[in-house]
Amino acid sequence: MAAKTLWNLNAAVLLVAIAGIGSCARGSAMSRCRIGDLTASSNPEGSKLSQGLGPWVKRVRECDVGEYRIDVPAEGGHAEIMVSRNGHALFLSAGETTIVMDSSGRRVLFDAVLAEGVGAPSISYATYVRSTDAWVENVDLGADGTVDYRTTETAGGPTKREFSVDQRWLEMVRRGDREGVVLDGEFMTVAAARERLAAKRKPEADR
Repeated sequence: MAAKTLWNLNAAVLLVAIAGIGSCARGSAMSRCRIGDLTASSNPEGSKLSQGLGPWVKRVRECDVGEYRIDVPAEGGHAEIMVSRNGHALFLSAGETTIVMDSSGRRVLFDAVLAEGVGAPSISYATYVRSTDAWVENVDLGADGTVDYRTTETAGGPTKREFSVDQRWLEMVRRGDREGVVLDGEFMTVAAARERLAAKRKPEADR
């Protein structure tokens, strides 16, 4: 259900984006366009997301298409686009970053950073588990198709953070001023847990 909902949202937003780009380009009567600075826009979520996205946000062509607002570079650029509705950003594509938000503009449903660098490339996506009324954010560090880290938010409860270590989920816990996981009853770092489990596998591989 969550995957289907995310797909429907993506498809709807992308269709609006395509229509918006066409409208902005040809000055269609179906849209109202203006040139402005996205960081000073009346769209608060757009201003928030625009931080660090590059110089294109300082001079954008902003068009209203029905309930949606489309922002693209006024000139030049590299196919950057932001789609908003009711004052909330829903979709952003800039460089090698793509973000999809929920309709409230508060929760990131999909986030892909494909550029090389600290913490990148990475892909994350959020799913809703109806049976437990929880949101789970899955993070693929390295964008290699494997979920390495996840957070679980349950209504009224604390957020649980877990790392995938040798095909098992180990919850992050705090001991004093240190954070780590518990493996075989012992508190250690995630890296130490991976090393211990890898050492356990080695004798089995040598048999």
